[in-house]
Order: sequence, then structure tokens, then C-alpha cells
Amino acid sequence: MRYSRPTLSVVVPSFNQQRYLRQCLDSILAQRNAISVEVIVLDGGSSDGSAEIIRSYERDLAFWRSSPDRGQSAAIAEGFERASGELLVWMNSDDFFLPSAGASLADGLRKCPSADFFYGGISVVDAEGRRKQEKPTAGVNRWSFRYRGMIAYSMATFFRRELYDLAGPVNGKLRFVMDLDLFLRMIDHAKTCRLDRPHIIAAYREHAATKTSNILAVGIEEATYVRSLRGAWPTGGRLRRAAWKAGWVAANALRAAEMMRLGYGRIVFESLSRELRGLNPVSLVVPSRAREQ
Repeated sequence: MRYSRPTLSVVVPSFNQQRYLRQCLDSILAQRNAISVEVIVLDGGSSDGSAEIIRSYERDLAFWRSSPDRGQSAAIAEGFERASGELLVWMNSDDFFLPSAGASLADGLRKCPSADFFYGGISVVDAEGRRKQEKPTAGVNRWSFRYRGMIAYSMATFFRRELYDLAGPVNGKLRFVMDLDLFLRMIDHAKTCRLDRPHIIAAYREHAATKTSNILAVGIEEATYVRSLRGAWPTGGRLRRAAWKAGWVAANALRAAEMMRLGYGRIVFESLSRELRGLNPVSLVVPSRAREQ
């Protein structure tokens, strides 16, 4: 192994998320029984009492501040600059790790000692934390990112410092798809490893105040721009567009085969059928009753 017990630096950007902040921080600190954890919290000057909550965790934090900043992406970039861990991840303050996330990462490090990009699946929960559905992922590589778009989830994706230094930093100007932009830059250099013991390791919370609920149009515009910039969007003449479509079909077929091998066949066929009709990439969604890998 490259590291017997590497330190994971978790960067938490936050703004007016008092309601969810404790669950987020508690879920991070709970991973310390499986892996060394460094926590950095960057609050954008919240007015809802978040600073008082963060201060109550001060002894467990490597660094924190609560002051106006240039937004989420800039805060993540700042956090990674301050981080000292060999592994990096960011966790939005309304999301949280599941109890076995650290153990799953530790298992992945033993299984794939040369990997530098580790990814798991997520549960989607509502504002109260009730599970709505699960989103597994598989076959994360340059092909799948190029032709499918965002198929790794930032709160369940861990990468080594060396990879971030090579491909980073986080683009502080993006408001929505900073993760897609960073991962597209990383994937050409990355050695990936799927975390599967268990696979579902983090929770993404849907609620009325999320960006997805309020500025989705910005996200769509940014995603189109980023994918075009990184060569992951069908541009150019008819021949180039046809070649891109062929690549899209091949990438989907390979990923579908991997998902079927993992037991998600019915969901794969339903999702792929929708996508082939509209050539509109969407995530493979698995109901919460589906088995965890």
C-alpha cells in the first residue's frame, strides 16, 4: 500500500445551512474509527446561527472561518489549499456521509493501492433525511465522463492530493458544475477504483433551498459550456457529431454491462431506453429497496 492509514481532508463549504450542519459534521467525524480525518469548514458569513454551531466543533476542526467569500467553488478551492491530507473530498453542509463511508474507503485503499480516484454511490434523501432513492455508479473512466457527463458524485468521490495538484484547482468562477469540470480534468490522468463494501456511502439531500431547486438553468448552461470546453459535447460538422454519437452509444453499452453485472439490469434497460430515444444523458436511478453493493 502507498499509505497504511492516510489522512482524508474533508472540506465543507457552507452558507445558511444551520438546520443540517450538525448532521453533516457528525457524519464526517464518525468516520475517524476507520480512517484519519481532517475537517475544514468554510462558511460564507451565514446569518442563521451557523457560526455558533461550527464554533462548538472547534476542537475537532483543523480550520474554520465564517466570513463573506466568493461563493461555494472558491470556498472549496480555499479548503483544498489549506488541506494537509493525502486524500481529498468536499461535502456540502446539507449532505452527509453514511456510517460506513470511511470503512468503504479504507477497503478501497487496500483493494486498489495504486488508484488515485475512488468513487461510491449515494442515497437521495428529503429535507428530513428520509431515503427516496439510491444512485449507484460504475464504470467511471474517461469514456463514461466524456459521453455521459456527470456520473460520479462529489460527496462520494475521493481523490489523492497528487491528482488534484495535477488537474486542479477547482474553478472558482463556476456556480453549479465545478465537480464536473474538475473530474473531466482529472479523469484523463486518474486510476479509478469503485468502492463497494458498501457502495452507497453518502447522502445527497433534496430540499427547497438547493441550487438544483432554484437555479437549474444556470447548471444546464454551465454544464454545456464545460463539456464543450473539455471536448465532451457533440460539436463540429455532421461527421464529428456522428462519431460522437457512436462513442456515446459505445460508452453507454459498456457502462450498462457493468451495471448489469452488479445486479441493476432492469433499471439499466429502462434508463438506456429513455436515453436512446432522446439522446439526453440521465443518471441511472435505483429505488431505495435495491440491494447495496
